[in-house]
Amino acid sequence: MATPGYVHVYTGNGKGKTTAALGLALRAAGPIPGWSIGPIW
Repeated sequence: MATPGYVHVYTGNGKGKTTAALGLALRAAGPIPGWSIGPIW
């Protein structure tokens, strides 16, 4: 039996929906060599 998945739905007026969806997709894709999210000290 397959495990259940999740669906995120971003709605509403204003900005941030595309950014949130892309951020979630990048996190779900896993680590990308050479990319770092956050401050580099």
